[in-house]
Amino acid sequence: DATRPAPRRRIDSTPPAAQTGAHGGGRESTNRQRKAPMPAGTSHHLPVTIRVARSDADLRKVLAVRAAAAGGAGAQAANAAPETWDLRPNATLLLAESRTDGAALGSLRILANERGRLAIEDRVDLPAALKAGSVAEASRLAVRPGRNATLVRLMLWKAFHRYCLAAQVDTMLIAVREPTAHQY
Repeated sequence: DATRPAPRRRIDSTPPAAQTGAHGGGRESTNRQRKAPMPAGTSHHLPVTIRVARSDADLRKVLAVRAAAAGGAGAQAANAAPETWDLRPNATLLLAESRTDGAALGSLRILANERGRLAIEDRVDLPAALKAGSVAEASRLAVRPGRNATLVRLMLWKAFHRYCLAAQVDTMLIAVREPTAHQY
């Protein structure tokens, strides 16, 4: 019959249940109905993962990304030392890595005022309203140049936002040096 609409496909690509009727146009039998599972290919796997840098090896990856983002060579990255702010108890370093080979692609430092002083407080006197609440400062964004640089940057910012949500931070601050403001 030309006026009958075409049958709809299930999302799991399994064949439809047996149909009843002389022309196959009846309803599916109720004992064969089931919920269709999501197809295996629908999970969202981005080429980058973000995690907290916890070990000395992770810290070396962060330093290497910073050197690469600044245009430094491998020797410069090997000789780089962590900044004082990286080692403070209120510092959390986020590390972006390639899902395919584990290469470090980016990093971001988060400082929370609940466990210590913020770096921005050395340069600016924060208003009393900010001092009274919980504040997280993001700084030292570094992204290795390459194909996924924009994605890495956006994922690091989202990770900072999610960190602040999880920690119930009232205010997010971003500290930027003027020459690198366009990256933020």
